[in-house]
Amino acid sequence: MKILKWFLIIFFAMSMARGQEVEIVPFRLVPSLDPYGHIKVEIVEPVAFLSVPDIYKEEILEVLIDRAVFEMTNPFAVNEPFQVDDKFYHLVKIPNTGGDWHQPYWRHAE
Repeated sequence: MKILKWFLIIFFAMSMARGQEVEIVPFRLVPSLDPYGHIKVEIVEPVAFLSVPDIYKEEILEVLIDRAVFEMTNPFAVNEPFQVDDKFYHLVKIPNTGGDWHQPYWRHAE
């Protein structure tokens, strides 16, 4: 019985030790022309989005924007990776320098 218990403990420890790849997603807060919301979240698309269907990409971008708002309003949740489906993401806030992203497909704002 003790051998089975130790086997299960080792099995779960090894399964948890396997590293998950985390996609780092930069975002920034930029001024908005909307009279009701003066700031909007702008997300740089993750590299993994190049091979993702457009409908799924839009849903993930909505989740990333919601998570950015959550992290900005809840300081205890900053710098924590989170999971969407089977992929882990980590949001990193970058400063707004007033410039635009270099390529148009990188810019997603809402």
